[in-house]
Amino acid sequence: MHARINLLSNINEMNEVFYRFKSGLAQTLLQKQVPMNMLDEKSYAIIDRMVDHQATMLAYNDLYIFLGLLFVAITPLVLLLKASSDRDR
Repeated sequence: MHARINLLSNINEMNEVFYRFKSGLAQTLLQKQVPMNMLDEKSYAIIDRMVDHQATMLAYNDLYIFLGLLFVAITPLVLLLKASSDRDR
């Protein structure tokens, strides 16, 4: 959830990069014969889907890092348990 919020903080009309992207998207939609009165609605819907995809990818990245750290943290415990069970025999 925090990834989506961070991404959405960059989406506003004052951001020059976003403004150019949205204008280009509107031109593409016009070429695909989308009515003028629906350009903003369709543009924001496409941008919303893009933000969702990016936020999902960032969440998977965070989960992957967490599981990697968990693996690194648990590996020594597994080695200690195996070593102690060998001594019991």
